[in-house]
Amino acid sequence: MNILNNYEIRFDTIDVYGSFRVMHSVNELLSAYVTEFNSYSRASQLLNSINNSLASDQKGCGTTQGMISVITESGVTKLSMEVPEYVNESLQLDFELPTTHLKEIVEAWVSYLKEEANVSMVIEYLKELEDLNAMKLFNVFSNLPLAMGDIVKMEMLYNSGTPFPKSLRELLYIAGNYCSVIDLGSDPFAYQMEIRDAINLCNNSINKPFFGFNQFGNQFSLVFLDDISEDPEVMDVQLGLGLNNEFIMKSGVTLSKLIIERIDDLKKCS
Repeated sequence: MNILNNYEIRFDTIDVYGSFRVMHSVNELLSAYVTEFNSYSRASQLLNSINNSLASDQKGCGTTQGMISVITESGVTKLSMEVPEYVNESLQLDFELPTTHLKEIVEAWVSYLKEEANVSMVIEYLKELEDLNAMKLFNVFSNLPLAMGDIVKMEMLYNSGTPFPKSLRELLYIAGNYCSVIDLGSDPFAYQMEIRDAINLCNNSINKPFFGFNQFGNQFSLVFLDDISEDPEVMDVQLGLGLNNEFIMKSGVTLSKLIIERIDDLKKCS
């Protein structure tokens, strides 16, 4: 079960008398509740409170500054727009979700806020890709970056919240919404799901965390996310060839080297 996808979690930064970070979800009350904790320190405090509720059988009750009433138990968290006049008053329930689900959502929110506090990224491996837009090569569309919050969400979805290898992070930071040298899909989240659906349809399985790209039919490339290298080797995949990862072959190049080679090819053709 993919909690963030099921609740359609999305993080954003908007300009309202300055930058303001918000969370979107399937439920407006849930979104408003989490968004109230829109600093890294406050969100961390919320996460600690949730962890305390999960670790004990005690029920926590309170009302936020936005007048959202919250009842948190180890099993379920309940939200209401009705403010109680006295302790233990029964409330009109407006939304509830398992507390373990709320924990995962808030963990992603905390990671997003932590990254947003320092959104600039020092590019070490993909400087050539970063500079590509300025070259204005003939018939080459500009790279489009992926927001840091979406990178963090991808890390939650596909790597249990552990940051991706540095070269992959740089790739997404520079060109995660459109890349002129490798195929990341028009929707990076849907693209990763399409690759995983193709794996299932071909009765293959990959039991390690990975990030896929350059899909064409039953072929695609990937990097393993548990690779200790910050610039992992690219693997080429041919689905349907065999079991036990026999359909995964080493390419002999790292992610950054593959991208730089593609950039060199573009320069020759422009």
